[in-house]
Amino acid sequence: MEGKTQLKKFTFYDLYAELMDTLTDEERGKLLRAMCAYAFENAAFRWDVLVTAAGTAVTRRACQRSCHGTVHSPQGC
Repeated sequence: MEGKTQLKKFTFYDLYAELMDTLTDEERGKLLRAMCAYAFENAAFRWDVLVTAAGTAVTRRACQRSCHGTVHSPQGC
């Protein structure tokens, strides 16, 4: 796209991996595709995908804490 600079590399932080640990394969794929499209294809940033993934992660982590650390599937308690 004209006027935008395409990234040459993209840093993948531990925080991203922690977030993805709480997601299903489908959710994880959607988030990764959105991140890669933004980083490498000059696509618009998909806040909706990020907010949904973060909300899901927070809810699932809260569920795990309320169940005294019991590990549940990514689908929930």
